[in-house]
Amino acid sequence: MKVTRVLPLILLLSFISYAQIPIGYYTSAENNADNDLKYALNQIIDNHTEFPYTSSSTDVWDILKQTDKDPNNSSNVILIEMNSSRLCLGVSVEIVIPVKTGI
Repeated sequence: MKVTRVLPLILLLSFISYAQIPIGYYTSAENNADNDLKYALNQIIDNHTEFPYTSSSTDVWDILKQTDKDPNNSSNVILIEMNSSRLCLGVSVEIVIPVKTGI
């Protein structure tokens, strides 16, 4: 019975620790307001790589096929909201579409 209480806690803590913002990520935006804050936040995200929606080279569709793929089963996607891996039917802009969600 204790295992059933401890396991969800361990899973939650491991998820939280994995999803942390890197130390110092927002340091340049601290103590700013209004336009200075807007500018500082823009500088933090300004050095990203943009990908086109559709292209003959790497595009959003190529990326969506990889982002939620289950590393233990390449035919499946990981559904974070359901904490499960399911067979993938296809990809849409909004979500990946598993064959069966169980809902």
